[in-house]
Amino acid sequence: VLSGYADTASIVDAINKGHIYKFIPKPWNDDELMVTISNAIERYLLYEKNKRLTKELGEKNAELQGFNESLEALVRERTADLEFKNQALQRSHKILDSLPVAVAGVDPEGMIVYVNQKAFDVVGMDKNVLGKDYRDCLSEEASQFLGQVFGKAIFEGSVSLSKGVFYIRGSRFYSGKDFNGFVLVFDRQEDHE
Repeated sequence: VLSGYADTASIVDAINKGHIYKFIPKPWNDDELMVTISNAIERYLLYEKNKRLTKELGEKNAELQGFNESLEALVRERTADLEFKNQALQRSHKILDSLPVAVAGVDPEGMIVYVNQKAFDVVGMDKNVLGKDYRDCLSEEASQFLGQVFGKAIFEGSVSLSKGVFYIRGSRFYSGKDFNGFVLVFDRQEDHE
């Protein structure tokens, strides 16, 4: 505001109502006036930029909130799916443990990946066989037999194990078209005859 009026009440009123940046009374210095105008323009531009950035920030926050909500929904959905699959897997293990025959699973490289309770009880497999190579866990005769037949889709034969002679039947198992290993079923030789 540039004013020649000496009435301070009207000047203060104009400043308060008009959100005046600065009051410059007469006589003014041209250099100071130029600096003041330059500062006022700079302040206005910063104010406008701040308004624009605040608006953009609000939009980005709203967008981020939407992403968070959809991510939370996806996490809930995946968690529910995993919980269901975990329950199904636990039930599958209970079913396999309840079978009246000993069952073991061996991956394509020969690692024992599953042994049901009957295999522990009847065949005499050690509780620590999971994750180990079958050649390190079974008798030499059983290891040689399995080494010879693992190339076949279905196989059977008798072998000696720590708790007697067992009839082994086995087959490859797949997940879709992917070969995942072998399923072995052990029967006591006398039960099989």
